[in-house]
Amino acid sequence: MELRPPLWKPGVYHFELGFEEGSQPCSFDVALGVTDAVGPSRCPLIRQLRERKVGDITSIVGMTLAESPSILKLRIQYGAELIYDTRVEPHYEDSKLETGTFCGRHAFVNPTCVPGSEFCKPFLASCAATHNCGSGKVCCISSSWGLEHGSFAASQCTPRRECDGRIDTSIACRDDMECTPDRQCSESKEGSSFRPALRTCEMRPRAVAPP
Repeated sequence: MELRPPLWKPGVYHFELGFEEGSQPCSFDVALGVTDAVGPSRCPLIRQLRERKVGDITSIVGMTLAESPSILKLRIQYGAELIYDTRVEPHYEDSKLETGTFCGRHAFVNPTCVPGSEFCKPFLASCAATHNCGSGKVCCISSSWGLEHGSFAASQCTPRRECDGRIDTSIACRDDMECTPDRQCSESKEGSSFRPALRTCEMRPRAVAPP
């Protein structure tokens, strides 16, 4: 199971897993980056969380289950906030996967994140335009970075050269003055991945020479 966007904020996350209709949910808590005590697990399944550390931030990016249900229901909460609440039907590969703990047929699933959660698209922007950033920096946005690394990475104030050097990034702007001369500040598909929607520096239309 891939969790994109990942769970990255320190705290306690509550997981609930359900399988066939009418079955009892399996639930457990996970403490990430904190020493808080968690409640007893009510989930006998063998499972393994996958974590990734980037800089000072550790996030939960996935989970492997020793189970092959025809239906999988997943709920993940962070305090009172619901992050994942979805039902998926895994499609299993004919080939078998063997690792140190898990073996047998396997399937990869990508649950859908709940829109409106601070973890999910559309992402809450930490900057809305370049004027929100310090001198020499721009508001660099990327919904794909938010999905891969966590919502904190979706919008950041960075030097323009650093933003231009990243893949799948745009610069959020207030007006044309915050863009390079070959670009204009306008609405865009990338900007609509944030809330409120942002305007970004987009290439100006090429002038057409008169016949």
